[in-house]
Amino acid sequence: MEKHLEEHKSELKKSFYYFSPKTDCFQKVLLESGITEKIIDILNKNKARYLIVTKGDLSTYPHIFKKITKAKDRVQILVSYGMPDEKTRLILEPQALSLKKRLAFAKKCKLAGLQVVGILEPLLPLDDIKYVFKIMDKFKKIGIDHFAIDFMRISNYTLQKIKTQLPELFVKIESTFNTSDTKKETFRTGPLKERMVVRFAPSEKYLREKFDDIKKYATSINATVSVCNVFNLQNFNKEAGHRGYVCMGIQTKNN
Repeated sequence: MEKHLEEHKSELKKSFYYFSPKTDCFQKVLLESGITEKIIDILNKNKARYLIVTKGDLSTYPHIFKKITKAKDRVQILVSYGMPDEKTRLILEPQALSLKKRLAFAKKCKLAGLQVVGILEPLLPLDDIKYVFKIMDKFKKIGIDHFAIDFMRISNYTLQKIKTQLPELFVKIESTFNTSDTKKETFRTGPLKERMVVRFAPSEKYLREKFDDIKKYATSINATVSVCNVFNLQNFNKEAGHRGYVCMGIQTKNN
């Protein structure tokens, strides 16, 4: 990693390192092993810009938090929060931090002067998404006013898990994944990407409608939202872009 950063030294001021797209760098095993701290040390040493997407916190690793805050001009924290309540979170995100503690961590980061975004995903594809507005209100209350948004992609395994353990929720979301225009996506998973998994995504019609609803609500509370560029939604990120936010909430310039 140090070799890579040295070879790309000229690009460091205009690039962001995503820590990490495939795992949570604040999960227990990466903190206890020292891997997360070592990577942060290397990024800081090379004055690289990086963003951390997490469902965790650093409550038992204050020295790592201190290292991050020392580099606050180059760091962005994206706190993931997509579940409507703790009951659902315990079933679908059993190893993740409680929703209340995630919000507390977001507040701590904000008070420390870090750039913080609420990454509202994976959102549940319900007909009624008022719960999303309530999440936005919670973030806005602690001074966070930009949100990256996306809805859940779901495998048959997870759908059956919801059917068994959250039957009321299953009734609400089943129809979303049971339409002729539901999108089917295939991706590789596992340590060596040796397994192929099929996931289902809400239709483009559903996504566009709900994205627009969330954006309207954001405007009403003086906040902005952005979606991943892969959706190719013309002008959707325009207002966010004026504040320097692109794609999944990366801030390329100060607002």
